[in-house]
Amino acid sequence: MNHHEAPYQDRRDQNRRVEIAMQNRQRILGARDRRAMMGMFGILAYLGASDLIIGGFMFFGDAGAWLDGALMCAFGAMFSYAAMRVWTKDDTRWRIVLVPAGLWLALSALVLLSGDIPPLVATALCLALPVFAALRRKTLAALRTAENASRRDRLLA
Repeated sequence: MNHHEAPYQDRRDQNRRVEIAMQNRQRILGARDRRAMMGMFGILAYLGASDLIIGGFMFFGDAGAWLDGALMCAFGAMFSYAAMRVWTKDDTRWRIVLVPAGLWLALSALVLLSGDIPPLVATALCLALPVFAALRRKTLAALRTAENASRRDRLLA
């Protein structure tokens, strides 16, 4: 290589380093999105299964609690549907996750105002769902930005 080719080689090396850095950023953001999605799915699956099981026992077990059992089964169905959408469809819409969680929190507030204590674990998990939804939304926006920048740089090169 003579002294005339050296700047071109340096520019190619620099472009390759930038491309590797962008790929690493995309990989890190993709892993962060996967962790947020798995956290949301785990919480939703736990809430869906537990509400369906408890609702089934309440609905079929005690004759006086059939309305409570039907309500718990409805919540279980909503949480299970949200878990299915997050897992299989990779759905990022906030309504899918936050509507059942918001309804649960509203019902927990009503129970608390009536003087009883709502289920603490389920309420805490429903409070965690908006955090996971916001985290995932922010991560997906950063991932899309990184992908668009990578695509734009490839077109310019």
